[in-house]
Amino acid sequence: MPSPGTNRKFRHAARLRSLSFAVPHEAAVSPMPAKLSTPLHNLPANSASNFFIGAQVGTSAADTERSEMSAWDTERRAEKDGFDVAAREAQVLGQPQRIAPLDPKDFDADAKALVVGVRESLGLSDHAKIPEVFALMLKHPGLFRCQMEMGIQLLGRGAIAARERELAVLRVAWLCRAPFEWGEHVDVARRYGVTEAEIERVTHGSSAPGWTEHEATILRAVEELLGDQMISDETWNVLAQSWTERQLIEFPTLVGYYVTTAYSQNALRVRLAVINRGLRHR
Repeated sequence: MPSPGTNRKFRHAARLRSLSFAVPHEAAVSPMPAKLSTPLHNLPANSASNFFIGAQVGTSAADTERSEMSAWDTERRAEKDGFDVAAREAQVLGQPQRIAPLDPKDFDADAKALVVGVRESLGLSDHAKIPEVFALMLKHPGLFRCQMEMGIQLLGRGAIAARERELAVLRVAWLCRAPFEWGEHVDVARRYGVTEAEIERVTHGSSAPGWTEHEATILRAVEELLGDQMISDETWNVLAQSWTERQLIEFPTLVGYYVTTAYSQNALRVRLAVINRGLRHR
């Protein structure tokens, strides 16, 4: 007789599959909200840097306007995407961040060196403002160092093309219902040519019309890993037609890294940067 843990695993897999494959698809993308007042081209140019921007310590919400989704559009997306976006954001973000970031005045020499080293490796030279997510993770500097080294490897030196990587990361973020991760990577993805319509289509998953075979297979591989902790032979064989062995090895690690990141950011209730509109961001 299956154990309670096994039953929970099956129920979790079934829920992910329902999000991935049973969502109705629409031919047209609903109108998008007004553009952000801070142009994307003014964000740091390095590909990986957007991932590490986060909310700045001491930044006021008044610094940047935050566009609002209409209630109608929010309800429409909630029905279409398989979960209630407003309810999820209330669950994750509706209460204060669970652990306060380290105060910059409390950074010791090692902490400062770690932050500077990570930012310089990303091509960032201004260290006056420390992203709040950095200041939070500096409360566990050993873990922070390892996490950043992996992130730099995957974003700055990875074998998978940036556009394909970001499609995978967005699908992970959406299935994990992770406001911080989703919002940050919408901006990263757009820098690599992922369009607003394609970002919307990611929320529908691999079976949505409009993807190339390879793109749909990338998304399906994410769905299979999160739903069954495995990639099927059919999906693997399609990926292997286009990807090298190095890329195939990297892919499950990429997915696992961003699942871990989503878990951490959700559980700690990491607050959004003022330009990050969470799960509503397109």
